[in-house]
Amino acid sequence: INNVSQFQALKIKNSKIIEKINYDQAQELAAMGAKVLHPYCIIPCKLKNIPIFIKNTYDPYSKQVTHIMNYNLNKTYAVTDQNNITVFNIESINMWNNYGFVYDIFKKFSKYSIDVNIITTSQFIISTTTDCSNKELLKNVFNELSEIYKVEIIYNCSIISIVGDSIK
Repeated sequence: INNVSQFQALKIKNSKIIEKINYDQAQELAAMGAKVLHPYCIIPCKLKNIPIFIKNTYDPYSKQVTHIMNYNLNKTYAVTDQNNITVFNIESINMWNNYGFVYDIFKKFSKYSIDVNIITTSQFIISTTTDCSNKELLKNVFNELSEIYKVEIIYNCSIISIVGDSIK
């Protein structure tokens, strides 16, 4: 796949109804961009083991339904995408064998009410993503971080996620 439009064409062309899925994977799909269900609405059903049935609003008499319950199917359910994501790569040699730097970095995101989605770390680099679209806020946090760290900001990215059981 060379570009986003090829991915979107592939995504739509090969999509199928998920017949059975467990609560955790359904919640992950909802959090990663599936618009059918809100991630928080799954929690009370999971706690009480209440099955959830998802039907097509435009075809309520269809026999196609997604059943969400406590399944152990060991399979891949979906590939999701989120677009218009901004990536921050934050680097410093002072992160190695040090404490407090993660707090310092994310305190700056919190100061501007910027929600972060994914965080990866190594000994010297933290990368994080956000779907915040306010360029002024993003620039403010970039400027503050740049006072202490080497920072790269990349706009207009996409997150592609594979959701399934036993994926590491």
